[in-house]
Amino acid sequence: MSTDTSPASYPKLFAWFSGDAPDTAQIAHELALMAKSSDLARLLTGLRLHGETDHFCEALQTAFPKLNLASPDFSSPQGALGVLAQARLKTVGMACLATLGEPEHIFNPKLFTSDATGLLYDNVPVFCVVGAKRERVFRSGRQMLYIVSPDHDLKGWLQWKNSDMDVRSICGVTPDDHASGYNAVDATGSLTWECSYGKFDTAVELLNTIAKSEAFGKVDWGQSYCTAGWVSSLMPSLTTSGDFRVPGKTLTIGQNVHTPPAIGSAWIKDVGGDCTQAYFPVDWTDGVRTVLLPRTATDTKFQNIQTFCAILSKKFSPQQNTSKQERTARFTYLIAQHPDAEQILGQMFANFGDYYTK
Repeated sequence: MSTDTSPASYPKLFAWFSGDAPDTAQIAHELALMAKSSDLARLLTGLRLHGETDHFCEALQTAFPKLNLASPDFSSPQGALGVLAQARLKTVGMACLATLGEPEHIFNPKLFTSDATGLLYDNVPVFCVVGAKRERVFRSGRQMLYIVSPDHDLKGWLQWKNSDMDVRSICGVTPDDHASGYNAVDATGSLTWECSYGKFDTAVELLNTIAKSEAFGKVDWGQSYCTAGWVSSLMPSLTTSGDFRVPGKTLTIGQNVHTPPAIGSAWIKDVGGDCTQAYFPVDWTDGVRTVLLPRTATDTKFQNIQTFCAILSKKFSPQQNTSKQERTARFTYLIAQHPDAEQILGQMFANFGDYYTK
């Protein structure tokens, strides 16, 4: 391995990356020298990490139209090289040449950073292999590592023995053999990682899974509607259903809110076991408060039911279930106390008149 090279060792190549007019013969000579050492491989690896290998090969095509980087021959240029136009190729090329005189890179976890595009190592994108697929790695606000799917909004958490992993779990990075970026290496030296999107078997599990992925805002909430339980419970209830995509299917979520501003239970269609507020994750509770509770202030039916419950509470007590006779008594009292109650109820429930007369 060459350890005494530097930009000065390949001045014409460095000048070409700098934007100068190329000296084709001298650049070919320098590339041939590089090919006899590990310098060419290091240069190509550096270019590949940043996704610039194809641009470099394209730039060489005018002089080496049959170039094969697996066994390169720079001895006889067939034409003249042109001035480099790709700004990123020039920047990356100069940086790669500048590192040739240094020892090969030693892994340093302090070089991890992240931005909107994902996790970076030394400003190079980091990937992981999940199953047989190479995925971009992201870092959450909790510093945990995850991948994303085009099929849904849940984050796929990288795991080891069923525990979520953070950046400290990456014990090395290695350049990919065919594509840009680094591949993350785990503690065993493997490139293959396990991944979990969470559990969906119960309402509690699903709500925790959605909240953990910060995906409450991705639930496609529909119109809210009032349920009839208020006649017995004397608690107005506004229910909203929303669709949410999980791996392989779409689930329908129902969420109840009440007044005075209170959060009721949540349920998942075709999934057993409601989830009460006592078991809500904080992010789910916050989402309900900011998205669904405000609907109680604008829903006309809910406002009317709130008025009706206030009237009924003067004479009746909340019950879980009431008999037909009890419901009739409550409706009779309500209509007697509120002159517009029968008309409003008739508008709210198309068959209320028939129901009441029966």
